[in-house]
Amino acid sequence: MMKSPDESMLLNCDARVTARVRSRLMWSAYADSKSTDVITQLGKVTLTGTADTAAFRQLASWIARSTDGVIAVDNQLIVKPPIAVVL
Repeated sequence: MMKSPDESMLLNCDARVTARVRSRLMWSAYADSKSTDVITQLGKVTLTGTADTAAFRQLASWIARSTDGVIAVDNQLIVKPPIAVVL
């Protein structure tokens, strides 16, 4: 099935937004881009995966929200439980 020109344009824009968000997460010294999946649909970015801390989870949202082309962010990142150290 062929996509309409408008639909193709939106998919292309979403792909660019996803690439921008992934790039910004990758270049952040504090966000873990390897544990974060980014999906964009009609400008809405969904973040899934894990974050080491609540602060990193919040940072990922901020990075996505402040990226050109992002209309909304659904942050579904799960904060990893702390590792218990037994002495």
